[in-house]
Parts: sequence; structure tokens; C-alpha cells
Amino acid sequence: MSRKLTRSLPKGHLKSKKADILAALERKRQAELGNDDALESDIEFHTTISLASGNRFFIQLRDFIETALRVSITLTNRIKNVHLPSFADHKRVCDPIISGNQDSARTAIKALLNEAIDSIDSSPLTRAPLEYCIDCVHILILQGLILPCGQ
Repeated sequence: MSRKLTRSLPKGHLKSKKADILAALERKRQAELGNDDALESDIEFHTTISLASGNRFFIQLRDFIETALRVSITLTNRIKNVHLPSFADHKRVCDPIISGNQDSARTAIKALLNEAIDSIDSSPLTRAPLEYCIDCVHILILQGLILPCGQ
């Protein structure tokens, strides 16, 4: 999200949304401990970040993004032979968002998404239909449309 857009958000918007992001991260931690659903908590984490951006266009894509995440997370976890997306990886995304460090947040989310894309690209199980969903989400994130960082 651009700094200009960040400044245009209603006063107090980011503070309340940061609490939502932290709650979603805690849900991921609980899933890693076996106390919550891993897939649902992962989807919630990513959709909470996108909603926190305040970007109306991106918010309208929520159902599309959720579907793309559901497919891609399930698939990448199978490819990587893991049952849980890493809490630590997602904390590396969350911390700079909460602290307002847009550049670090963008770097962290790019790393997380590039790892997923690399897994999909290198797997003989996948590519064609999933490519479109993943690439659309990736492009939006790389453009900075969902990073709710700022003052």
C-alpha cells in the first residue's frame, strides 16, 4: 500500500486493524500447537492483512483471494510435506506490519509467497490452473496493495 493511501485511511483504522492482525497471528500459533485449524487460521491471517489495507478494490476480491489461498496453501503444504504453515514465517510478515515498517513487511511477504510459488513451480503435481490464482495474488501483494503499514 502506498504511503499516500496509508495517510488517507481514517484515524484509528490501522490501530484497530493491527489488533485484528495480531489476533490472526495468535490463531496461527494456536494451530501450530494443535488447538486450531491450520488451514483456516492461515487463510484468516492473510485475509485479515488484506482487509486491514483499507484498499476497496482488494477488499472486493476477498472471496477470490480466499479461494486462491485455500487451494495454494493446501497444495504447497502437500508439496512440502507439511501439515502446518510455519508460524515463525508468518510472524516475520506480521512484525514489520505492526511496527509500520512497510519495506520489511513487503520483503517478508514476498519471501513467503516466492517460497510457495517456487514449490508449485518445481512440483510435477501442479502448475496450470493454480498458476493463475497464485500469480494474481502475488501481483497484488508485490504492488503493495495489501500492506497496512503506516502511521
